[in-house]
Amino acid sequence: MSEPPPGPIATTDYGPNRPVVCEHCDWRYLYPAGNSPDLCPHCFAGRLMPFDPAGGDPGHDVAPELMIPFTLSAEELERRLRQFVQGIPFAPADLKVRNLRARRQPYFLPVWLVDAAVQARWRAEMGFHYDVVSHQDRFEERQGGWTSREVRETRIRWESRCGSLERTYPNITAPALEEHDRLRQQLGEFPHEWARPFDTVAAAGRGWRLPGRSAADAWPDCLPPLMEMARDECRRAARADHVRQFQWTIGTVDRNWTFLLLPVYSTYYRDDEGVPRRLLIHGVSGRIAGERRSSPRRAGRVSLILATLALLLLLLGLTGLLLGRSIDPLLPVGVFSCLAGICTGLGALYPLVRAWQFNRRPSAPPLS
Repeated sequence: MSEPPPGPIATTDYGPNRPVVCEHCDWRYLYPAGNSPDLCPHCFAGRLMPFDPAGGDPGHDVAPELMIPFTLSAEELERRLRQFVQGIPFAPADLKVRNLRARRQPYFLPVWLVDAAVQARWRAEMGFHYDVVSHQDRFEERQGGWTSREVRETRIRWESRCGSLERTYPNITAPALEEHDRLRQQLGEFPHEWARPFDTVAAAGRGWRLPGRSAADAWPDCLPPLMEMARDECRRAARADHVRQFQWTIGTVDRNWTFLLLPVYSTYYRDDEGVPRRLLIHGVSGRIAGERRSSPRRAGRVSLILATLALLLLLLGLTGLLLGRSIDPLLPVGVFSCLAGICTGLGALYPLVRAWQFNRRPSAPPLS
């Protein structure tokens, strides 16, 4: 069956919108003319430059139909940013809430939704619970002989079933980006029930990432969740408790595609080498995805200060020990200073070790 076009077709000149591409990471966006940021909101390392889309590029001839609006409040965003910054030992000097807040860039990520009307034949083994009652005999010396108790065991009876299926499954998510699954794991789900028709006023001049995958290319990713929904529906129709070896043969499937935009903020901080470390923020829940990095440079400065203090204490202690031979009150002062210098010297290693351990801990992979 021929597939209907995925969404309404936009004009070839994009109306008031202009396609731009990052010269560093090659992410492509569509922004209202004159409203695109200077730096790419994905990598914050390259500038956005106008480009002419090649014919047949995925998503370039499709206009968004739905959008989930930004609903994250300023107070919740502030709380989430502070929560992200807190607890990082020897945080980079650039990692401050005010910097993250000032650099944030709102934009939308694309995703396909498909309503699939399926006609199929299926075959599976359905499992039904049944109880088996038996008796166990046990010799109980305290009770003076053998006792018997009832044992009830739940087992599964498997029966082969087959049938036909004619159903419509709405709003199946299909990835419009290669990074879709990773972003979903890091940011969480978006409430599709909050989607509203797209319009430029509701978008407030924000741009969106152009899809990297066409609807036809994304369709195979819909088949596993579609099969899982059909599998569970057949189980419930058979009033079974379990299902296994589910197989189906799709006869026809009609697909109605919708282009949906998901709200996100991106911001960044710079590490010791000046490399931008990007954070991606869920535009509804405020969940943050990104690396929390300690600064070995700041830890090294603290270690150097402690090491210098330890050296001064040792010198003071040695001086006290030498003068203590002739001036008795200086002897205990010299011993105490030497001990304090040794403890401080050992403590000077802590900042370096703490920063190294923090940066090596298991964490979410960086956003590429």
